[in-house]
Amino acid sequence: MQTRPIYKFNSCISIYRNGHVEIIANYQGNRITLSWVSFTDGGECLIGEAAKNQAAANPERTIYDAKRLIGR
Repeated sequence: MQTRPIYKFNSCISIYRNGHVEIIANYQGNRITLSWVSFTDGGECLIGEAAKNQAAANPERTIYDAKRLIGR
């Protein structure tokens, strides 16, 4: 039995057009993006799954759970 909740923070962007809401896909074609951001040594900004994949190799330049911190 699980004793604490599991939180997943994702982001999505939508627009209201022609009488309905349309969720916009990200650069990878996904409609939901993980709320992770990472900056490479070369200055490239990675978001979503790419940032999460970079986290183990570059933890000091990777940000996640920021929404939880803002909500305190």
